[in-house]
Amino acid sequence: MKTVQYLGTAGALAIGAAFAPGAARAEVAPAAASSSSACFDEGLYAKGAVVDFDTKISGDGQPMTFRSVTTGKGEATFNGAPALRVDAESFDAKGKSEGVVQGYFDITPDFLLIIASTGKGFETTYDPAGRQPINQKEGDSYKQKYDITTKSGGDSLTTSRQATWKFVGVESLKSKVGKFKVCKITAKFVDKLAGFSTTSTQTIYVAAEGKYRGFALRTKTATKLATGQSLNTTADVVKFRKFAPK
Repeated sequence: MKTVQYLGTAGALAIGAAFAPGAARAEVAPAAASSSSACFDEGLYAKGAVVDFDTKISGDGQPMTFRSVTTGKGEATFNGAPALRVDAESFDAKGKSEGVVQGYFDITPDFLLIIASTGKGFETTYDPAGRQPINQKEGDSYKQKYDITTKSGGDSLTTSRQATWKFVGVESLKSKVGKFKVCKITAKFVDKLAGFSTTSTQTIYVAAEGKYRGFALRTKTATKLATGQSLNTTADVVKFRKFAPK
């Protein structure tokens, strides 16, 4: 199943600003070269927010284009703790749904907190919650260690992750949905399981202006597997059917 990320998932991923669930969408000035805060739109996580879009995957492996729809469900709880829920549904090339993943998040002035995701037959939790910076100065880095546990079919698997986020700066990006100023953000994940290590580096371009502000328009991923093999892909948003934050 394909997953949707906002880096405010992803993030997105989309990928700050103080956030109050259900609050009106804030007016934010275009991003300055020294700050990533304008590249996060809290409205993407609010109840009733809908983004319907197509993503093209290229690079190693077979190219593909698929549709995703994310829907903000508003305030929720996960394991008794308050959260914001965003559902992500993916569709295959024939338009058939491949299922819905429920994502659970929280937002502070400096971080998007990634709490858990659930779907048919699986549950993934983050301990402690993954922290994605949303208010960095140019050149700032943030490191965090946490465990990712996935339960499926009665089995449980825990991976230890070292995450490093860096706000590189603001630049221009020309894409299928237009030309925009974007925040360039890198995320490096080193995952360890049973003595083996996988490293994945993402370069994420998040709209810093215009109607798609806060959404990741392009994500380049370079992965080195524990076997030594490499995998390089690029995910480009090529069409918006609907873009409606709250």
